[in-house]
Amino acid sequence: MAVLGRRAFLEQYSASIDAPSGLELFAVHVFQINAKTNQRQVIDAPQPIG
Repeated sequence: MAVLGRRAFLEQYSASIDAPSGLELFAVHVFQINAKTNQRQVIDAPQPIG
C-alpha cells in the first residue's frame, strides 16, 4: 500500500516538480511518508514473547 501511495504521489507531483517550491514540497512530503512508514513498521514488528 505504501508503494502504491508513493507512486500516486510521484505521478501527482511530476507535473509541478518544475515549480520553484515543487521540489521542496516533494522532499518534505517524502520525508513525512518515510517517517510514517518507519513508525508503522515499528508498530507492526512482532513483539517478543516473554
